[in-house]
Amino acid sequence: MSIEKEKFEGKTILVVEDDTTNRTLLKEILKNKGIDIQFAKTGEEALIFFENNKIPNLVLMDIRLPDISGIDLTKQILTKYPDALIVAQTAFATPDVEEECYSIGMKAFITKPLNTQIIERILDKLAW
Repeated sequence: MSIEKEKFEGKTILVVEDDTTNRTLLKEILKNKGIDIQFAKTGEEALIFFENNKIPNLVLMDIRLPDISGIDLTKQILTKYPDALIVAQTAFATPDVEEECYSIGMKAFITKPLNTQIIERILDKLAW
């Protein structure tokens, strides 16, 4: 087993993303790292995941979801699970949105289109 795979083996990432293409891309980026990748397409699915599972090691949170904003969802999650590590991902990046994401407790901010090197840097930065 590679050192990188050992580093991530047994870790769980919850990807909260409604776009099929972005979910597929994230799965491709993460699949060879030994990470358990879980997906939620809506805020409701993400909340159900948190209620029924242990807190994931990392959450990649889309800012625009069909049923709730990722910012409002993050506030709900962090109120109940303050140790959750949440990273924003959005195609609608503005300085105001980025500032708000950090101000509510998100740990990083990724702009779309998603990029393998940026995702890997985030994983290294937030390595468990």
